[in-house]
Amino acid sequence: MKVDAARRFLCFAALGIGVVAGGVVHAQTTTSYPVSATCTGGGQLCNNIATINVTTTGLLQAQFVGSSFLCSNIRIHFLVDGTEIAVTPFVGALGSTGFFNLGPVSSGSHVLGLRAEGQTSGCNVGTLGGWSGTTQVTTNPAIAASQPVPTLSEWGVILLLALLGGLGLVHLRGNERRA
Repeated sequence: MKVDAARRFLCFAALGIGVVAGGVVHAQTTTSYPVSATCTGGGQLCNNIATINVTTTGLLQAQFVGSSFLCSNIRIHFLVDGTEIAVTPFVGALGSTGFFNLGPVSSGSHVLGLRAEGQTSGCNVGTLGGWSGTTQVTTNPAIAASQPVPTLSEWGVILLLALLGGLGLVHLRGNERRA
């Protein structure tokens, strides 16, 4: 019974050390972009779209934070390559929409569009004149072919071999007791 528990522990420990020492990381990058637009079409839905060029291997998430100069509530229509993907709740000055998952998208370059829609409040009496804020975009960028493949460090190899050796000893002792 003790041998089986020790065997399980060593297996999980070896797996854990292998993952940690190997530096397995799912790279994500979050970048902030200032965004704004002047609306000239009348009404609440702005006729101008702020755009951001992004490159990813699939992950695309974004959030909007209203600037301190927003004098009315707005919500953002997120577009990816011209197609509306999500609409946020209304936020005011310094309000955050929280992150929205806009993917997965195909690997490569995409255009993220932000189109604001106003709400009668503050200085907005029925027509959105303009808006501004910051958009934070999270992607997983492509790893360049020239970058090295993550490998175990010297200490990672030593720890992994020590655990595998310990696992072998536990296995041998378990076989001796059964014989």
